[in-house]
Amino acid sequence: MTEYYEYELGKAAKILINELVKVKPGEVVAITADTGSDRRVVSATAAAAFAAGGLPLVMTIASPLGVGKESDAMTPVKALGAALREADVWIEYNQQWLQYSTTYEIATKGNKKLRYLCYVTMNADMMTRVIGRIDYATQKAFQIKLHDLTSASRHMRITTPRARMLSSTIHPRCA
Repeated sequence: MTEYYEYELGKAAKILINELVKVKPGEVVAITADTGSDRRVVSATAAAAFAAGGLPLVMTIASPLGVGKESDAMTPVKALGAALREADVWIEYNQQWLQYSTTYEIATKGNKKLRYLCYVTMNADMMTRVIGRIDYATQKAFQIKLHDLTSASRHMRITTPRARMLSSTIHPRCA
């Protein structure tokens, strides 16, 4: 078995459940995966949801041959959609994502309060780095500053130290 950050993964799952989606006791936390998903991530997330008083519901399907609507033919669309429509939180760890599939449409149109996170291809190393080791206070301050700068602008240009440039015009309706 390949080495991984077992303790750090538990911390990342706890951050995900308690700080990012803020699971409350009694809430149903649906976790979808396919046969290509990292089982350690799924298990750590379910354990963290349970420890927070949530009711984890783990659903694993055969890995579809496509993503979005292309996944419909190999997915139990009605059953999965019905379960997700009744959940409070849906965390998607599928390798072949369900976002924009018929299952996704059933879940999101039928449940306007559903809190959905799409973490396709998430593995233990990635979860440790991108969830467990982030300074969220600094990130929030950066996001607020970036929002303030961009919402007051109609044109944006970002230049990296290596002189790479990204330029964008901001449409007034999007600001």
